[in-house]
Amino acid sequence: MLRTLITRELRLLYRKKSELLQLVAFLALALMILPFAVENPQTIAPGYIWIIQLFLVFLSLKFFFDDDWRDGSLEQLFLGLPSPTYIVIAKYIAYSLAIIAVSLPALPLLALLFRADMVTLVKTAISLIAGIPCLAAIGGFGAALTLGSKKAGIIIPVILIPLYIPVLIFAVSGTFAMQAALLLLIAPLSIYFSGLALKIAIKE
Repeated sequence: MLRTLITRELRLLYRKKSELLQLVAFLALALMILPFAVENPQTIAPGYIWIIQLFLVFLSLKFFFDDDWRDGSLEQLFLGLPSPTYIVIAKYIAYSLAIIAVSLPALPLLALLFRADMVTLVKTAISLIAGIPCLAAIGGFGAALTLGSKKAGIIIPVILIPLYIPVLIFAVSGTFAMQAALLLLIAPLSIYFSGLALKIAIKE
């Protein structure tokens, strides 16, 4: 059942190729700006990359539940599943894979602009693979909590930025093991509370 849901979510995301390409363009442009704005961009590159990732997540949170909410398919999915956890997990996995797929192709650009060596690129790739699901889990909770709200664009950053601070700290200065441990802590809580938020939104 979960595999079917994940496949469904990936197909829906694939249909949004133009929007995903816009995220790729945003990422590339954001990376190209720094060398012209800072004298020694290498010194702040790790933190800057994660700030870009944060904005990338904010720009793409509409991929989570909005379309399914508008066309009524989210309610149908909930009625046909024994638990909202299934659809929440499927959306988290598909969304995380999509953002990772958008982010990793930018690494050669990182090497070109910041003169990063292969070790740095590998570390950055591993960090992104471990850290993006954390951003996605927290972002998905914010998307579920504000589903249907006309002021979601204002409310989401206010709610999520304080929650993102530990993730950014571990992403910039932590190890893969620390990021993985943080994901194991965040993901179950986010899935549970996202499910509750979606239940409330659907009942309303």
